[in-house]
Amino acid sequence: NVFSMIHCKTQDEAHDVAKTIQDQIHVDDYDILFSTREFKKTRVEYFVEKSFTLEETIPNS
Repeated sequence: NVFSMIHCKTQDEAHDVAKTIQDQIHVDDYDILFSTREFKKTRVEYFVEKSFTLEETIPNS
């Protein structure tokens, strides 16, 4: 099985892109699934902005 996500403005455009991919990889049997609703997009934070020291992270004994 192969999964791929295509971002398009219309379903017709998505069908065209899927057909192009299908022609390039020679696959005859494929399905297209469309989202029925859009979820809130949030930015992922990859780095911590605040610097800290090891001493700040260890509780006092």
